[in-house]
Amino acid sequence: MHNHYFKGQEPSNRQAMLAKAIRNEVALLVVRGELLEYGISCEKVTITGSNISRDLKNANIFIHINNFQNSDNCKENNDPAPYDLLLENFEDAKYFIRAKICATMKIRYVPQLHFKRDHSIDALYELDVVMRSLSL
Repeated sequence: MHNHYFKGQEPSNRQAMLAKAIRNEVALLVVRGELLEYGISCEKVTITGSNISRDLKNANIFIHINNFQNSDNCKENNDPAPYDLLLENFEDAKYFIRAKICATMKIRYVPQLHFKRDHSIDALYELDVVMRSLSL
């Protein structure tokens, strides 16, 4: 799980546990295929991390498109279109996801979900490319 925090603050234990539970629930929905009607499948996307605000009312869910770096066309043009489409799909599925989280986790209040692109995997890919070029 990535350590993405709101405003650079370390999360409390409650925040960390809730963020992890929400991330796991969203990932399970993707893996089980419950979001296929929204155009979201486990072959396309990985849920890489999450964080939650101090007041527990907002949660960021970080996503990454699988094998996005391998697409030379998108990489050369730095094309964010696949991510834009995927983020729109998650936005369309947001209320369904919140309802599932509420039913599964039995919590009084489910935070508002905000889906964001995880740039850390792209940075790791670029670092890997540089490291491989140096080892030649």
